[in-house]
Amino acid sequence: MEIRYNELPAHTEEMSEALKEQLHQKWVVEKGIELVSFDVNSANTTEENEKLIRDAQAEARYQHAGLGAAALTAAQAQALKDAAKNPNGAANAMFGVGMIGGGMNGGIGNTINALYAQAGQEQAAAAAAAPAAPVAAANTWKCVKCGAENTGNFCQTCGEKKPVPAAAWKCPKCGNENTGNFCQNCGEKKPEAPAEWTCAKCGAVNTGNFCQTCGEKKPE
Repeated sequence: MEIRYNELPAHTEEMSEALKEQLHQKWVVEKGIELVSFDVNSANTTEENEKLIRDAQAEARYQHAGLGAAALTAAQAQALKDAAKNPNGAANAMFGVGMIGGGMNGGIGNTINALYAQAGQEQAAAAAAAPAAPVAAANTWKCVKCGAENTGNFCQTCGEKKPVPAAAWKCPKCGNENTGNFCQNCGEKKPEAPAEWTCAKCGAVNTGNFCQTCGEKKPE
């Protein structure tokens, strides 16, 4: 489902349902132990992974033309400041900076100007493509608990789960809840409804491979 590790506490209900399904045979049927609740207070990773994430986020910023141009401009300005503090001789240092600056004006300077121009073009294109008025997403829903408007599976304000409409089904591929014949998130076709069967041991009506009441296996 591509959930970030630090967002796991907001998806404990989904993980609980998945665990119940995965552990049914081994725990409920074989050992008579049922998973009642499952909670995640927090989720952390190693310092090494944290550093990799931070470095990746920092590098991702420079994919934007404007941020890349700003970074090069700041680096050029810092080089001038460092050269002015050169204890071996300000004149020689500034001469060296002048030589570098000439290269910057001809090479890096052109690159900076090109990046700023590209950023301006991107902003203009985004403004032209933007709709005249904001349009609400098709799957927007209102939280019954706090009244906030949301588009995901959980309320961004209070964490309340999105209410499940009647006849809704959960996509086995991505986990998105839908009401039509195809998943609105990944296009997966709605699975066929499993045939019902009556447990010979307790009389409960079931659709899975095991009785939800007593754990009896579905007859072959």
